[in-house]
Amino acid sequence: MKKNIKTLIATTLAVCIFSVPVFAQTVGKVMFEKGDKYTITYAIPDNSNSKFIEYVNSQISQSTNSSITEVKEAGKTLSELEDTSLSAEYISFYDIHKAGDLTSVVTTNYVYTGGAHGLTVLNSYTGFNNSAEAITVDKLFKDGIDGIKILKDKINAKIDENSSIYFEDAKNTVNAKNTFDYYIDGNNIVIYFSAYEIAPYSAGIPKFNISVDELKDALKPEIYTNIIKGTSLSDTRLNGESFELSEKIVKEENKTLIPLRAVCDALGVEIGWTAETGATVSGEKVENITLINGVSYIDANADVFPDNVYVNYMPNEGLRLYK
Repeated sequence: MKKNIKTLIATTLAVCIFSVPVFAQTVGKVMFEKGDKYTITYAIPDNSNSKFIEYVNSQISQSTNSSITEVKEAGKTLSELEDTSLSAEYISFYDIHKAGDLTSVVTTNYVYTGGAHGLTVLNSYTGFNNSAEAITVDKLFKDGIDGIKILKDKINAKIDENSSIYFEDAKNTVNAKNTFDYYIDGNNIVIYFSAYEIAPYSAGIPKFNISVDELKDALKPEIYTNIIKGTSLSDTRLNGESFELSEKIVKEENKTLIPLRAVCDALGVEIGWTAETGATVSGEKVENITLINGVSYIDANADVFPDNVYVNYMPNEGLRLYK
């Protein structure tokens, strides 16, 4: 079983590097590969019911292949160093935001190739479900309306509200752009920037939520009428969409506990019990179980799940499950 990385931002990884893979597996939509000095874990959406998701997967494939190549090359370099515990790593997972006939797919991509920390990058794609192309942010607005200028004004106003967390020239960076990366989340258009672009690394990925009601008169009618139907995703998600576990997550002072059977059931993972070993997942013994009101819990950081699924808990984001 693999070690799941629970915090993608501001984490120093002790990981894996390049050589002929010692283990590689593709099951369902979760891909896992482990070499001598690298590990790769990524999930891709099911495109069976959406022309747009099929297009998105082609874009994800290009990005993933590039990152995998980078990580394997870094792994090869790290393997040539003496006395290093560092390893290269690539992790990618996705969220799917639906709003009427519009869908936004957002991928979170973490790459570590050596040094103090890795880098997290978002990629996003928004389009109509029956379309094989993405809509750039300027195309959300009516013809003749400068939507980019409207967005700049709103972003700059939000920067002014909390200017201390941004670089002094953040607004200059915003004003110099001729487009923005974005996605839909509920009734909001979310504009985001890369790490270091307008704020220090410690600030993470800057995001600006802009309600469509603020943009109603400027947006194309078919855009507004769809986004207004959107619902924000819950903190617990299965394959990128809102999901409700049969048991609640328990937050303690120094850790977060997730219900073992409920998570296994959601992922379709075999869970069992024997008098000799106690609880098992995919036939392997599970250590350090906490019993709460008769329900078995494990630390969200526990390494107990097989490599054909992916479990990721982030304190400020919630629980992500992929199978």
